[in-house]
Amino acid sequence: SSSGKEDEIIVIHVCDENRKVNKDFKCGKTLLLSHMKYFEKFLSGNSSFEDIDISVHCDVQIFEWLMQYLNKSRNGAQPVLEVNNVIS
Repeated sequence: SSSGKEDEIIVIHVCDENRKVNKDFKCGKTLLLSHMKYFEKFLSGNSSFEDIDISVHCDVQIFEWLMQYLNKSRNGAQPVLEVNNVIS
């Protein structure tokens, strides 16, 4: 980053009650805030994110697709949007 320090990694705990699965996803704070504005009110202005615990209750496969979509600019591969990706 332009400040010379590494982007802080945020861990997002996804709880999928329907599938009875919990999965952790890691994302850089800058990427998360630029693409998922929902988290802005929780993460902006805080200098330390060690005390922040983010849990999202949703379909784990849909969230996994969203994370692949966020990371498409880094790895160049765009995830395919199909009916089975968006309907659980």
